[in-house]
Amino acid sequence: MDKPLSVVIVGGGLAGGNAALELGRLAHDAHVTLIGSEAHLPYQRPPLSKGFLRGTEPFDDALVAPRTEYERLGIDLMLGRKVVRLDPDSRRVRLEGDEVLAYDRLLIATGGRKRQMRFPGADRDGVFDLRTVEDSERIKAAARAGRRVVVIGLGFIGCEVSASLRTLGLDVTAIDPAPAPLVRVLGPEVAGVIAELHRSHGVQLVLGDGVDRLEGGERVERVVTRSGRQLECDFVVAGIGIDPEVDLSRLMSTAGRACLMSMRLETSPSTLTHCLGASESSTTTTPKSKGAPPRHRSWTVACRTTTCTPSGAISSTRPSNTSVSPRSGTASPLRDRFRIETS
Repeated sequence: MDKPLSVVIVGGGLAGGNAALELGRLAHDAHVTLIGSEAHLPYQRPPLSKGFLRGTEPFDDALVAPRTEYERLGIDLMLGRKVVRLDPDSRRVRLEGDEVLAYDRLLIATGGRKRQMRFPGADRDGVFDLRTVEDSERIKAAARAGRRVVVIGLGFIGCEVSASLRTLGLDVTAIDPAPAPLVRVLGPEVAGVIAELHRSHGVQLVLGDGVDRLEGGERVERVVTRSGRQLECDFVVAGIGIDPEVDLSRLMSTAGRACLMSMRLETSPSTLTHCLGASESSTTTTPKSKGAPPRHRSWTVACRTTTCTPSGAISSTRPSNTSVSPRSGTASPLRDRFRIETS
């Protein structure tokens, strides 16, 4: 009897969770192990700034799947564990505590990490950012009606946090150096509509200005902008984006070159045929990027790439140029993996 194909997935977020489940459903003769640094089952992050933060949705609703589904598919969960080294030559991963796992195929789905706040005073109590369920719980605990909060950044996270905290009855001021929320993503017309929507619900917008420093005692008391404006507050929430978690990928490089993904979700160098990548913060090269590595960071990317990746993970060769569309079940070009569907 042939030995089951061993597939190890590093990263217990949305991309990793979806990939493990898809592999479990498609490859009954494969043994799948999912390693995640968080102690929770894989979960979706959008509710952390919306329904979960407002207290209208329980955390279980954000789970990619219940524990029983992983058990039914025979997926081994190693949660709250951190991988500290990859050895692609011997096809092994090393975890904290010096435990070693062998694999036949490896999927890296480590996602992103919070961008560090570099403002003076960012280490004061009452300064929060948002990436994990624990982060959301800390903000929720501070969010009592009537309190004053300054939200730094008006990307998706900043806009959603501002709206949620205003719904909870807080006095919300949101600051961003851009002329309108999400203007770089949505354009000036739509961004202007979003700005007016926030204002109509009582959010005070400070646009075209950035943060100079955070002041106070042990706890933050005000945000001082670059123009000298002082914004008094009881706490601060920063939504300044994420950076890709690429430390492990760099360990797989040769001659100092980072391990990048192509549009086919293949790794570079090309000799690592047993390694694939899938992530909500994928670094890819595309025809439009002219060799530069843009990042595709979205819920859609995390979902769509991981419905395609398993075919490559269980194959003895690299993924083909077509994949099965999760909507239609028919072959579709690889470029469709990165198409944002609005319907």
